[in-house]
Amino acid sequence: MRVSVIQMNQGSEKQANLDQARRLVEAAVAADRPGLVSLPETWTNLGGGRESRQAAAEV
Repeated sequence: MRVSVIQMNQGSEKQANLDQARRLVEAAVAADRPGLVSLPETWTNLGGGRESRQAAAEV
């Protein structure tokens, strides 16, 4: 199985992180056609405090 691992500079803006992740995943799929794409564990939100992380959390 081909795997792509995404490295990104995520920040505290969730929508910007989603947009960046989408672009990077689409580029990886177009280039390598992986069976699995892995994102950083905190790809939706990095930085800020507990409130920021909770606001970015999926429910």
